[in-house]
Amino acid sequence: MRDVERVCERVILLAHGRVVATGRPDEIAAHYGANDLEAAFLELAQRQRREAVHAQQSDHP
Repeated sequence: MRDVERVCERVILLAHGRVVATGRPDEIAAHYGANDLEAAFLELAQRQRREAVHAQQSDHP
């Protein structure tokens, strides 16, 4: 991700084919309270995983 931060002016992060974040790497990191884009990406991945687990649990009462 450091290369992405260094080279790209704007990035789009996808999860399951959906855009979950877009903007400058520093904007995305700040939005998620992260120090860098990698930490923001990991936070988004954890959120996506929690949402998927919650959805599975909701499907099976």
